[in-house]
Amino acid sequence: MEEEGLKVDARTYDALVLAKCNEGKLDGAMVLLKRMADDGVPVLLSTHVYVVNSLLSRGFFEQAVKFVRHFSGKDTWLDTEAFGRLAVKLIKLDRFGEAKEVLDEMRKRGLVIVDQLKYYESKITNKKY
Repeated sequence: MEEEGLKVDARTYDALVLAKCNEGKLDGAMVLLKRMADDGVPVLLSTHVYVVNSLLSRGFFEQAVKFVRHFSGKDTWLDTEAFGRLAVKLIKLDRFGEAKEVLDEMRKRGLVIVDQLKYYESKITNKKY
């Protein structure tokens, strides 16, 4: 595409990452994410969601947490959404230890924990993990 003079933007990368995740080719998705970073293209929330969902669906819980951490720190809104969505998904998967870790990190970073997330957090308060 670039050879033909077309500019690759965040939406283009987003579609390519989604395709790689749907094919189960997480390594290809990670290569695209690195290229986005190298090209200075911002990562969209949807791009985060595709990768996190793909990691979680394959049982890579710790890697999903590491992924969100790795791409955090540039945009408070994106961090709040990415960490919050990850926490909810982990709770729904009964991965309470990882979910608590994510919620603790949100507090440490000063990210807003919305009411819906507080509701989910209350579900894990008395759980053993």
